[in-house]
Order: sequence, then C-alpha cells, then structure tokens
Amino acid sequence: MSLIDEAVPTVDEAPSAAVLQQQLDRQEAEFSEQRATMKELYLQKEAKIRQLEDELADLKTAAKLKEEELDFVQQNYKQEVESLHHIIRESVREAVSDAQAKLAHESQLWQQERLEMRRQIDELQAAAAAASSSFASAAASTEEDDSFLHSISKSLSKSVSNNSKAAGHKGGPTAAHDEVEASNEDLEEAMVRAKRDVEVLKSIVAPYQEEVASLKSRLREAEERRDRDAAAWEQRRLVQQQQLELERRNTEALKLSLNRLNEQYLGQQRRLSSENRHLVGLLDDDQKQALADFRTRKSGGSAGAENSHADSDGAAASATTTSEHQSTQSSSHAVEDGALAASSPLRDAQPTDSKSAVLRRSVSGGQLCEASGAAAAAAPSTGLAETGTASADTRSLANLSICSGSVSGAGRIVSEQSKDKAAKVKKAAQLSNSSVAKEWSNLQLEIDKARRKASAGCELCRNYEAQLQTAQAAQRERAEEATRLSTALRAETARAAELSAGLADAEARAGEAAERWREQADEFARQTDELRACLDQLESQRLSEFRAEVRAELARLLEDRTALQSELQQLERWYNHLLESRDGRTAQQMRDELIDLPDNLDDAQVLALQLREDLITARANLEHVRQRGRDQLAFAKQQLEEEVAMRRQLQAQLQSESDRLKSVQSELQAAAASRHELEDRLQRQREEAAEAEAALRSAEVELKARLGRSECEAAELKNRAAFLQVELQNAMSVQKDFVELSQSLQVQLEGLRQQDTAEVRWQFPEDAAACHSCQRKFAASAKPRRCLHCVRLFCQACTDKTVPAGPCRRPANVCSVCHTMLISRSFLAPDFIMRFLRLVLQRHPSFGLVAFADQRARNLTVPVS
Repeated sequence: MSLIDEAVPTVDEAPSAAVLQQQLDRQEAEFSEQRATMKELYLQKEAKIRQLEDELADLKTAAKLKEEELDFVQQNYKQEVESLHHIIRESVREAVSDAQAKLAHESQLWQQERLEMRRQIDELQAAAAAASSSFASAAASTEEDDSFLHSISKSLSKSVSNNSKAAGHKGGPTAAHDEVEASNEDLEEAMVRAKRDVEVLKSIVAPYQEEVASLKSRLREAEERRDRDAAAWEQRRLVQQQQLELERRNTEALKLSLNRLNEQYLGQQRRLSSENRHLVGLLDDDQKQALADFRTRKSGGSAGAENSHADSDGAAASATTTSEHQSTQSSSHAVEDGALAASSPLRDAQPTDSKSAVLRRSVSGGQLCEASGAAAAAAPSTGLAETGTASADTRSLANLSICSGSVSGAGRIVSEQSKDKAAKVKKAAQLSNSSVAKEWSNLQLEIDKARRKASAGCELCRNYEAQLQTAQAAQRERAEEATRLSTALRAETARAAELSAGLADAEARAGEAAERWREQADEFARQTDELRACLDQLESQRLSEFRAEVRAELARLLEDRTALQSELQQLERWYNHLLESRDGRTAQQMRDELIDLPDNLDDAQVLALQLREDLITARANLEHVRQRGRDQLAFAKQQLEEEVAMRRQLQAQLQSESDRLKSVQSELQAAAASRHELEDRLQRQREEAAEAEAALRSAEVELKARLGRSECEAAELKNRAAFLQVELQNAMSVQKDFVELSQSLQVQLEGLRQQDTAEVRWQFPEDAAACHSCQRKFAASAKPRRCLHCVRLFCQACTDKTVPAGPCRRPANVCSVCHTMLISRSFLAPDFIMRFLRLVLQRHPSFGLVAFADQRARNLTVPVS
C-alpha cells in the first residue's frame, strides 16, 4: 500500500476539511450558476443586437417608403398642374382660333363689300366717259342729232339700269325689300350663331372649371395627408430613438454587470487558489502522520517487516496500476466521467474518515479532470458559443463546471505530495533495510510519474484555457461588433436626422412649389377669365358694331333707294318731256319722214330758228346731264375716300389684334416650353423612382431572406441552447454521482485492504457459517465456494465471476471485490461501474459508448496473481 492510502487523519482536522469541501462545492455551484447567467445574458444581448438591427432595417425601410410617398405626391402635384396648364392652354388656343376665324370672316366680308363698291364706281366712271364721248360727237356734227339723242337715251337708260342694279340688285322696290329681308335674316342667323358659339364655349369651359376645382381639392387633401404622414413618421422616429437610447443604456448596464461578474470570477479563483494551498498544508500534515505510522510498523520484527514490505509492494503496485488505469481509462472513455446515474447500490456508503475523503476526493477530482481533459482534447470542438457538436459542448461545460475548482489545486497537490514523499522516504531509507530500497524505487517511479503528470498539466486545463481565450476573443469581437453596431447606429441615427431634415426641406420646397403652382394656377385662371371676358366683350362689341353698321347701311341704302327712285322718276319725266317734241314725234318717226325744206326764205328762217331752239334745248339738257354726272362722280369719289379711310381703320384694328395675338402666341410658346421642360423633369423623376423602386424591392427581398435565415438560426440556436442546458444539467448530476460513487468505492476498497492486512486471508469451512459478501446463511446441501484470490468462502451467486488465471489462462471463480481489484489492474472498469454506465447510456443514448465498453471488458483481461 502507498503512503496516501495509509494516511490516517486526526480528529481535529476532519471538520475543517469537510467545511472547506462544502465551501468548495458551494463556490463551484455559484460559479456554475454565474457562468450560466453570464451565458444567458450574452445570448440575450445578441438577441437584443439582432432586434436592434432588425429595427434599424425597419426604420430604413420606413424612410424609403416615406421618400417614395413624397416623390409620388410631388409627381401627382406636377401631373395635376401640367393637366391644368394644358387645359388652360387649350382653352386659350381655342378662343384665339375662334377670334381669328371670326376676324378673318369679317375682314373677308368687308373685302367683298369693298370690291363691290369699287366695281360700282368703275361702272359709273365708264358710264360718265361714254356720256361725254356721246355729247362730244353730237356737238361736232349736228347731222347726227338723232343718233346723238338715241345714244344719250341709251346711255341714260344704261346708267339708270346700273344705278338700279347698285341700289336694288336688278329690280324695283320688291327686290330691294327682299334684299333687306335677306340681310335681316343673315343678321339674325349671325346673332343665333354667336349665341350658339358662346354656349358651346361655356359648355367647354365649365367642365374644365369643375376639373380645376376637383384638382385643387385633391391637392389640398394630398397636402393634408402628407402632413399627417410626416407627423406620424416623425413620432415613430422619436419613439425609435428613445428605444435605441434605452437599448444603449441596457447594453452599458450589461457590460458593467459582465465586468462585475468577471471580477467576482477572478476573486473566486483567488480564493480557490488560497484554499488549495491550505489543503496542501493539510496534506503535508497527513504525510507526516503517515510517515510516523510507517516508522512504527517498520520497527517490528523482521517477519513483520518482510510482510509489510510485501504488502507495501503489492499496495504500491496496486495504487500505481489503479492510477495508470484511471488515467488511461479516463483518456479512453472521455464521456464515462460524467455518465454515471444516481442508482448505485454502493451510493449510501459514506466515508468514515473525512480527512481521507477530502484527500481521495481531491485526487479523484484531479484524475477526473485529467480524463475529461483528454476527452475534450479528443473531441472535435471549436468554441463554447460556435458550431461544435452538442456532445462536445456538453462535455466541455460539464468538465468546466466540475473541474474548475480542483484542477489547478490537484496538480500542485500531487507535486507537493511527491516532494514530501521523496524527502520522507529518503529519511526512512537510512533506517530501513534492503527491502525499503525496493519500495523506494517504486515510490521514486510514482514520484516521477506524478511529476510528469504535474509538469504535463491537465489537458482539460489547457482546453479550458484555450476555450477561455476563444471565448474572450469572441467576447472582444462581440464588443467590437457592438461598438461597430453602436457606431453604425449613431451613423444611421445621424442619417435619419439628415433624412428628416432633408424631408422637412423637401416638404418646405414642395410647399413652396405647391404655393407657386397654386399662384400660377390662379394667375392662369385669372388670365383665362380676363381673356374670356375680353372675348365676350369683343364679341358683344363687334356684334353691336356690326349690327349698328348693318342697320346704318340698311338705312343708307333705303335712303339711296328712295333718292334714286325719286331721281329716276324725275329723269323719266324729264326724258319723256324731252323726248316728246313739240309735235310729239319720235326720232325714228323723224328719220322716216321725208325731208321737206321750205322753198322761201322766211320758211327757211323759221325752220332755222326752230332748229336753233331745239339745239339750245339739247345743249342745256347736255350740260345738265354733264353737271349731274360730275356731281355723281364727286359723290362716288367721296364715298370711295370714306371706304378707303374705313379700310385703313379696319387694317389698323386688324394689326392691333394680330399684335395681340402674336403676344398671346409668344406666351403660349413660353408656356409650351415650360411644359416640355416639366415633362422632361417628370420623365426623369419617373425613371429615378422606377430605379429606386426596383432597388427597394431587391433590398426588401434580400432583407426578407436574411430575416428568414436569422429567424431559422435563432430558433436553431435557441433549441441548441435548451438542449445544451439540459445536457449540462444531466452531465453535472451524473458526474457528481460518479464522483460520490468513486469516493465511496475507494473508501470500501481501503477498508477491505486494511482488513486484509490485519488477519490471515484463509478461511476454514467450519469458521464460515454465512457468505462473506451477502451474509446469507449457507445451506446444508449447498457447498460454499472459495474465492481463488482472497481464499474466503462465498455463496454460488457471489462467486459467479471469473478471471483467467495461470499460464493456461483457465477461468478462476472470484468474488466481486477481487474481481473489481483484478479488473482495475487490467485497466478495465469495475463491473458495477459498467452496470451504471449501461444504465446511464440507456437513458442518454447520445453518448453511444456501451458497445465500446462491452468490447473493452471482453478483450482486456489480467491473470490472477
């Protein structure tokens, strides 16, 4: 047996070790709870950060939507204003075209009337010229008096007929009356046509006015809706800013709590280190007591020394083999350290020696940590919070929770223990015989192994340090990411403020533009009203003037007709009087008569006098006709001058109207140019809006996909965290039960070893009345079976286990305790441990090591010594 197994603690030191162990357990439990709390807070912080990112994306989406709504409202404003401009331009264009058509029609009528008057004047001038030539020919030759009178009568009749044509259009009073009625009918038709045009214009303008009113109402409603949306968006933005500020404060509070928990963790580590040093001090005292007991036993007889030497060699070899077995078994079966359930039949057995229990618990904890570290090194894991498997995370967390308080102390305990053992054994070697040298060599080997283990350190510690560094690096990355996100959040907040300022500026510009558009619309409406009023006034004025002119012309024509009729009657009377000579003969009759000249002078003189009187009368009539022709020519010239003056006046009016139309046309061209410019701008804005809408849709699809992936990842991580939490709790409970079971088993084995050293192992059948294991009475018919290792008597059930023995490897029946000891020497787990492993692995099939343990139990054996 080794010195550790033979150490007997004092009574005073036992309570302090138990209290220290309770404090260690409580601190480990608190540390596990704090680590779980920190992990939960860390996960909550990540969820909060994702939520903030989602809210930031929602804010960006809302800002984009508001910008699109603003662009849509502006486009609607522009479209409505353009439609209003188009309506006004069309109405103005139609009014101008109607006015131009009416002016052209009136000018054409005046031109026709002027041409008609010119034709009449030309005819009168031709008649006067013909009359002058006729009188000249009559004055040159008196022989042609008859022909002269005939030509005069023809010219007069022709002039009368021409005057009649000019006055009555080839007729008498009936034709003139018909012409007057026709002119009245034309006037009435013109008035009816003018009224109809006015009604048509009103019917065209009225829908435009209604549409303008509806557009104005829609414009006001759109402005009100835009104001309401802007106010709502501003309110939501303020709420989001408040929430972001609250989340920032919560983040700072979580950082402070995380720092505080780190400080508490470091303090607990320091306290654990001090308590481990205190335990090392306690172990040194145990070693001293063990050395004193060892010297007392060695001072006996040589036979007792040899027996003690043999027992020490066997115990040391057993302890060495057990330690190697536990180390190798822990490295091979990484999950077996945390896989035992609370159903052990030896669980109720408590250690009788608290100091020894503390010692063994420390050593067992170190071995368990080494085994767990080997398992963690063999298992593929990439970090505590990354993409490792569930079993690896569970083993890491379980090993971390169980071994965090005892790993660092275990190595120091073994190292200090080995040094003390070396020093004490050297002193004992000076007093002992040659048998002690063999024990010294064994102890030296054990010390070397312990030193190698202490120098190598716990693999789990290295894994824990690596995982801790990974976690710290991940934490730093998370902190940097949180800082980056906070910076991005501040940038987005500033951008949102800029967007809000830009939105307010755009709203102000839109309001100003809308105000300008309203003013322009009002101005266009006012101009349209003025043009319409001017057109109505012009139409009424032109109609009244035309009516007055027509009436004046009609009155003048009536007067001219009356004068012409009276003159015609007078001429008829005069010509009748003129043509009716004294004898009442006509010119043809006078031509037909024979020329009968008087024979005597007196008759010839009388005839000459008569002819002279007739010539004087004809001359007087000719002068009268010439004077009348001159008067008519002067009157015609005066009328022509008046017509020319009137034509010039009409031309001046037409020029002024054409100038005004040109100005209106220039305004219309300017309005058309502005309309084209606005249409180009509208087209560009529509294209930009389409591009922005396409980009927004693609971004929305991408964000939805990212949101779906994030939700799936969050659900997967949540399920994984819940599964890991359950596995952690199960592993912690199983490992705790396994530690307690190992401690109780070691205590029982120690008791059995101490009993073995106190008496002879051989047991006679007469001395055994019951089974040494189950205390069942032997039946008279049943023969007890002897364990071939401890040579005690047992029942058939308690010696049903066999181990190969001897060079022939024959099966030998042994008891359960010996079977356990022999199996432990062969690096196999005890049978009851394997039963517990099977039971636990049946409850937790994720470990998947039952077949491996069974195969190892079948293959690895050791012979019975």
